[in-house]
Amino acid sequence: MKKILLSLLLLTLAAPAAWAGDDKESAFDRVMRTGTIRCAYWVSPPLIIRDPNSGKMSGAFVDYVEEIGKALSLKIDWAGELNLSTYLQDLNQGKFDAECSTGWPNALRGKQVEYTKPIGYLPFYVYVRDGVKRFDNNLSRLNDVNVKFSGHDGGTNSLAQQKYFPKSTLASIAGDAPQSEPLDMVKFKKVDATMVTSFEGKNYLEHNLNSIRRVKSAPIRVIPINISVAANEFRFINMLNTATDELMYDGTIERILQKYAIDRETLLRVKLPYE
Repeated sequence: MKKILLSLLLLTLAAPAAWAGDDKESAFDRVMRTGTIRCAYWVSPPLIIRDPNSGKMSGAFVDYVEEIGKALSLKIDWAGELNLSTYLQDLNQGKFDAECSTGWPNALRGKQVEYTKPIGYLPFYVYVRDGVKRFDNNLSRLNDVNVKFSGHDGGTNSLAQQKYFPKSTLASIAGDAPQSEPLDMVKFKKVDATMVTSFEGKNYLEHNLNSIRRVKSAPIRVIPINISVAANEFRFINMLNTATDELMYDGTIERILQKYAIDRETLLRVKLPYE
């Protein structure tokens, strides 16, 4: 009996130390303690722009995040570029506080992180080489073993290929490869097609005239743009959503979009609840 009581006593004394080791600081508490939101980002003009010489950040989404910081009296630290292959794990491990590069939520990512309210929706289209018209208004032709897509590992374009065109093949690109890589592969005839937003397609064509074209069709899907944070960070999400509502309702977000000449076709607007 004495041995049993002694064992129970030792377990009781040891338990608090074990529990204390599991007391991990939340991202919300860390932000409140430091007064800073450490943002990871993915360069995507005109939403997210980084000057390669000065490192200065700009763009419509950058301005939106900076306005959130002002509204909350918090500093925004653009801590570094994220890797599409690992950013979900990096976010949950606390390597940064928030993914501040438009989120691009999908069901698989939603199992691992939380998303704020969107500030707009990006149409997502199929792009092919200039002059190729056989897929216009007939996307079913892309679902063929002889058609090859390009897409980032873990990226929306790769996931879309698997979902919408499963009979086709995929040339996977590393998650940290340049954003232009899928379109480069189309241009240089390494693949037949890829899927990107209208922003990405327009930006690419500005520097690569007559290289690619958008297949004539409705969007494959529309993508909400928002911020993502680690799983179960609901206090953090509520804070960011409240600030976003304020910026949406007082017209700040629309003024930012107009500043960068982002039209309503390229970025579909969020309908306000009173409209």
